[in-house]
Amino acid sequence: MARGQITYTYDNTDQIITGDQSAVRMRTQSWQGKNGYIYLPTGYDSTEPTRYPLICFYHGAGENGTYTNVLNQGLPQLIEEGYPPFSVDGSGDTTKFIVYSVAGGTMGTESSYEQIPTDYRFLIDYYRLKIDTSRVYATGLSAGGGQTVTAIIRYSDQFAAFVPMSFSGDLPDESDLLDGIGDKYVWFFHGNEDETTFF
Repeated sequence: MARGQITYTYDNTDQIITGDQSAVRMRTQSWQGKNGYIYLPTGYDSTEPTRYPLICFYHGAGENGTYTNVLNQGLPQLIEEGYPPFSVDGSGDTTKFIVYSVAGGTMGTESSYEQIPTDYRFLIDYYRLKIDTSRVYATGLSAGGGQTVTAIIRYSDQFAAFVPMSFSGDLPDESDLLDGIGDKYVWFFHGNEDETTFF
């Protein structure tokens, strides 16, 4: 088996429902197991031709090794509270998003960085989710923000835009970061009074 190739051992394989976050699990060559939550927006229909943009959300180091705690912060928390992501264009048309929230890994480590290219491929390859691969976005908090920055540097060709928040980790080389950004959209968030992570 090639490095990074995925084998699938899922929980709740047939229980991904629209309008909710469904727990899934997969196995990879380099990890014993990897948990996550898939959110399918209300109105998602696998029989329709519409393809949806995808947001990959990476949690902070405080949630390493946990599962349900991921639902208590960031984008997964907003979805749990009834505020799923959507966008409205100038014509008033609404776009809904699929969300994959990575959970239970060791965020901010080399093994987690190696998994970035496969973080969402299993959603397409196994579940056959109708994802628009030209509109895949990465975002994360703290160590997950570092995960997002790593995605910029190493795998920018696989994402349309990035939103690192409260990035933690070693500062990347500026030229590597700029090369990764290229013509992509990037929006960094960080508080001036953040005493936990520094950027």
